[in-house]
Amino acid sequence: MEEREEIEAVLALSPEQQENDAVKGYKENLIRWLGEPRPEQETLAIDLYNQLQPNDLLWLKYRESYQAELRELFEEPDRGEQFSKELFQLLIDPEVYRSQALNRTIDQNIQKFKLFLLNTFAYTTEKQRNMPVKEIDEYIEDLVGMMQK
Repeated sequence: MEEREEIEAVLALSPEQQENDAVKGYKENLIRWLGEPRPEQETLAIDLYNQLQPNDLLWLKYRESYQAELRELFEEPDRGEQFSKELFQLLIDPEVYRSQALNRTIDQNIQKFKLFLLNTFAYTTEKQRNMPVKEIDEYIEDLVGMMQK
């Protein structure tokens, strides 16, 4: 399913279903990183959904304009130095194609998500605090194993 179709499918859901799906995703991430969430942490996940500003359509508009720029660049027959410079700029700084509204929403949501993480951490148990360490250790083991091959 393309990105536009995915966003339209989500927006076609009732507000309650959108909230349920989002909160379910937050809880799944809590379980992945901390184990079974405490009731206070579940409440924070529900509160987070209500605090975040929706940006699906703004994000989609950004992606479409960015991809249009890439497409236009690759349609140029000349693949010389100017092509390389423009491609490098597009790859290094895609954010310049974001609207001010999207940037503002992203910044606001980042701040709210940081508070969610801090508040969630305040309710962690010792066992929960050890789970991310174990997860990171597994990543390290995987990387070491790949480097040795």
